[in-house]
Amino acid sequence: MGLSHAGMIEVHVGVLTVVGWVPAETPRMRPVDKPATDDKAEHRRKLLGGGRWLGLARMATRVLAVLKNVIIARVLAPEAVGMAGLVFLCLSVAEALTNVRMNDALLSTGKRIRDNANAAWTIGALRGVLLAGALLAVAPVVMTLLDAPELVPLLRAIAVVPLLRGLQNPLMAEVAYQLDFRRIALFQIGGTTALNFATIAALLIVPSVWSIIVGMLIGEAATLVFSYIMIRFRPGIELRWERMRVLVQYGAWMTLTGIVLLLSAQLDSWVISVTLGLGALGYYEVARRFSVGFLNDIVAFVHGLTMPSYATLADDIAMRRLVLIKAVQVIAFVGMPFAVVMVMLGRDGVVHVLGDKWLPAVVPLQILSVSGLIIGVQTTAGPLFYALGKPKRDFWMNLGRPVVLGACLVPMASTWGTAGAAGATVVAALSLVPVWLWQIRDLASVTAGSVLRALAIPALFSAATAGSIAAVGTWVSAETFVGLVANCAVGAATYGALVTWLGLRRQQGPVAWLRGR
Repeated sequence: MGLSHAGMIEVHVGVLTVVGWVPAETPRMRPVDKPATDDKAEHRRKLLGGGRWLGLARMATRVLAVLKNVIIARVLAPEAVGMAGLVFLCLSVAEALTNVRMNDALLSTGKRIRDNANAAWTIGALRGVLLAGALLAVAPVVMTLLDAPELVPLLRAIAVVPLLRGLQNPLMAEVAYQLDFRRIALFQIGGTTALNFATIAALLIVPSVWSIIVGMLIGEAATLVFSYIMIRFRPGIELRWERMRVLVQYGAWMTLTGIVLLLSAQLDSWVISVTLGLGALGYYEVARRFSVGFLNDIVAFVHGLTMPSYATLADDIAMRRLVLIKAVQVIAFVGMPFAVVMVMLGRDGVVHVLGDKWLPAVVPLQILSVSGLIIGVQTTAGPLFYALGKPKRDFWMNLGRPVVLGACLVPMASTWGTAGAAGATVVAALSLVPVWLWQIRDLASVTAGSVLRALAIPALFSAATAGSIAAVGTWVSAETFVGLVANCAVGAATYGALVTWLGLRRQQGPVAWLRGR
């Protein structure tokens, strides 16, 4: 529930202070140092190897996350899931208002990451303390506004999360700069596995909202410990204003962008909770977890590869173009068939896996899988903006989405309920396409024609997959569990065969990438 998202880090800055710190066009802090080897083949080798590691990490954590979400849906009522969604929504708001993405700011300093590590850690620790105090203080206010007294103890418990995140090892940015994706993958697996196992165990012992909160606290504590296991660092408080100011200045536009993205991602949940109630929010949050949650994992995987790549090859526009096109293709090759399966088999999947009580989540799930795909493709520009020292562009590009979403959300949700709210996210995502195309053409020389060519093959293969599912559905109905498995198996076999053919015969696509082509 809430953004994945995502690693939100570091210091509280008022809007006026932010505007005062950030010039009209935020430059890179310094030209990013090249890696020890400037050989493009070596960089490509590391990128492909890193893709395998991060892909395995995402697959492992996604399997556990799906199991956790299924158990949540099975043992909790929609109102309880909605309550958990509100808690994480409040946490997301607090973190977005103070998020300067310190890891990205450190990554932009290149080989000087260690010189700025203590300043970054100090900023993170201060931000964690401030956020924890703020959540403790506003809990009664939120209770009054939403008329939900159960929120107070939950919010006070979750206040520990930003403190744990703020104390994480800042030198994980150095691991990313070195393109050491093996350690990054192990770090992700460790923390996420602890979170999922702890949540599952707690739910099986005491099925309540508190089980989700306890699981998250254990997961964040484990992530903190793993960050210091992955790379040795003894933190120290450093209050040198110049270093802290430069790091925060780099991330100031990220703070504003984070607020915009929060509105884009969570405004629908706020409107549903206020206008339709906690039960409707519970249905919507389950739909989000099983649709956008999966696509967020793919986006995070792509960003984990592309951000260090852009940072180390910032002056090579040809490589920038190649990396961005590949990022679009990765998201399309995974997101398109996923959206097809959700649209065609989502209802039967919900009935057999989650139970009949979650049928109201079906239509939002189907629609959100489409909007998630569109947004996922658009987010490929974000790492490029930050690596080139232009976070301001990310802010202005994304600003239109919550504006359009806000205009559509209330009338569409009032008319069509949660399905209307999900539909509003599609409209808002489509409104951003022209601006995204203009930005990537300007910074990476990627034209609209290049994007369409990159999307053509996964779209064609997904259409073939849809045809195979429709064909087998005339013989074996997905209304039975065996039929659902058969439909999914035929769809997966069709898409897998096409992708394998593309990789072996044309040296393109995911199979070719895994083989180092």
